[in-house]
Formats: sequence, C-alpha cells, structure tokens
Amino acid sequence: MKQIKLYLPKDSERSAEDWRWLHLSNCVDRIYAEVRVYVVGSDVKEEDLEYPTPYMTIDGKHKSFKNAWKLLNSNDKYIPRAL
Repeated sequence: MKQIKLYLPKDSERSAEDWRWLHLSNCVDRIYAEVRVYVVGSDVKEEDLEYPTPYMTIDGKHKSFKNAWKLLNSNDKYIPRAL
C-alpha cells in the first residue's frame, strides 16, 4: 500500500495551486493507498516541514506537482484512480 502525504498551508493562505494539490490527492483510490492531508498550524508546525508548502510525498519521497500528476494519473496503474 502506498503512503501519500500532502502538506498544505493555512486555509487563509491557500491559492489555486493548493486546490490543485488537494484535488489530485482526492483522485486517489483509498483502497490502494493511504492518503493523509496535513495543514500547517493545525496538524503540523511550519518549522517541522522539510519543504515550502504545498508539497506531497509518496512513500517518503518528495514529489513535484508535475511528477505526482504523472505518477497518479499514469496508464500503468501505479495507483488506481477513484471513480
């Protein structure tokens, strides 16, 4: 089972890019992957983050949006999509 962690800024600081990340994480089928969404300030402290928000890790490896999109939406069924 894959582990996907998404780190987002506070609600008051969110932009369109953050909503794209959130939509991408919502497209993952929860049967095949564990998806966690962490929000700075309520779930995690900003000083504990390794990278500036928003960012995603898949099995502990940092992914750019472009790379995460390719992995999660690929035809080789890396992780099946939720319908």
